[in-house]
Order: sequence, then structure tokens, then C-alpha cells
Amino acid sequence: MVCAATPFGACRHCHGVGKTLKPNGHLKRWCHRCDGTGLRLRWGRRLFNYLRQLHRAGTR
Repeated sequence: MVCAATPFGACRHCHGVGKTLKPNGHLKRWCHRCDGTGLRLRWGRRLFNYLRQLHRAGTR
């Protein structure tokens, strides 16, 4: 299971850079999807976190 070993992957919008660049190479803006980190949480990890939260809420 990849999501357990590496829960984060490269942002698809900025390709893991964390920012979008102008054609001349200067910074245009920080990526709004990953907040400039270049990382995103994989969908399998999101599912795991949701199920863990649901289990904890049900056992309290």
C-alpha cells in the first residue's frame, strides 16, 4: 500500500514545484491547491484518515 509508506504525492496543478511561473521564469504566484508546498495528500490516505476518524467517533 503506497499511501501508508508515502502519504503525500506531487501536486498535480503545479507538478510539485509549489508555484506557477511566467514564461520568463519569474514567480507568478504560489499554487493555491497545495498552498505552495508542492505536496498533496493521496486519495487512499484521505480515505484511511476518514475511516480512522469515523471509528474513533463511534467508539467514544
